[in-house]
Amino acid sequence: MPTPQHLFVGASRPPHLGPAFEPIHTLPETEFIQALQARYGGIPAVIYQDREILNLFMTAMRADFTAYELHRMEHEPPLPMPITAFAGAADGAVTAASMKEWAIHTDAEFELNVVPGGHFFPPSTIETLIEMIRNRVIPQPAMPMVRTVAGGTSACK
Repeated sequence: MPTPQHLFVGASRPPHLGPAFEPIHTLPETEFIQALQARYGGIPAVIYQDREILNLFMTAMRADFTAYELHRMEHEPPLPMPITAFAGAADGAVTAASMKEWAIHTDAEFELNVVPGGHFFPPSTIETLIEMIRNRVIPQPAMPMVRTVAGGTSACK
């Protein structure tokens, strides 16, 4: 399989640091939600308004925490692709300082972007995040140089 071209990480401690807190993935739903609220700033209110959406969210969150809390990093060489990291400025669980540690996991470029908000980035940052990712995945074409030649203009790359 081809190697990915770029790795994007958001509000996630690098694997060599391990989890910052005691595991919560096996807690009953009510305690799991309380731990999410206490450690990560809670679940957006709109999710609580619809039980079906809450169930989908809880299934995904529990799977995410299970993988995160049980993973043990083996020593591996740095990745051959750039890493772009996103940290919430007010995230007390995964700080910008800990996100900088992702830099040791690449032999290519590393970039850290600190955005407003906490662990769960606010909706107001979505367009900015998408644009930053798009600009790295789809490089912007270079502006062609235009020169005047006899009888008209010619574009050069």
